[in-house]
Amino acid sequence: MKRLILNAAFGLFLATLPTAGFANDEALYGAPVPQDAVFIRWLGDIAPSSLSVFKYDFSALDIENDAYSAISNAALTGATPGGYYSVATDTNGQTHLIQEPARNDKSKVHLLLVHADAAAGPVQMVLAGTERVVIGETVHGQANARAVNPVAVRMTLAGDVDQSEFDLTLRRGQNMTVAVIAGNVTVIENRFGPVIVTE
Repeated sequence: MKRLILNAAFGLFLATLPTAGFANDEALYGAPVPQDAVFIRWLGDIAPSSLSVFKYDFSALDIENDAYSAISNAALTGATPGGYYSVATDTNGQTHLIQEPARNDKSKVHLLLVHADAAAGPVQMVLAGTERVVIGETVHGQANARAVNPVAVRMTLAGDVDQSEFDLTLRRGQNMTVAVIAGNVTVIENRFGPVIVTE
């Protein structure tokens, strides 16, 4: 049996209150993230319910797209505890599971480039109007990242993809992903959805 437990925004507030009267904390503000958690998100217009990832069937769950769901590594086969993964479908309808780089420096903003378009060649992220490379060559099925200081910048991608410029405002504690999916370039603010509780 599996369940989704949403982490409500007021969870931190409730955690500061006296514990008397809160016999079932999980019912109030969600299950804690497992110590061996794996973080998986489904990017773009993809139905998580139709997929099995790491040999785990997510079909009974209503999962929010573009947000990381946390699940215990013990329920999965072949994942890495503490790992981050993106799932996306390309223009050919093929689904790809992409492991993301670790993001260990909590003092920095992590900017990720996720390439999930089999029809596109290698891409890199550059500062708009310059040849300054922010994230180097990234091929299909790969994700690369760079830790940066909070900043507001204008970026573009170089390669066989849409090269429209886009603005990024990076704030402390906020990570961002630029995803190449099915011929489109999408900017996604990294966020966390539910904890998947397995029994």
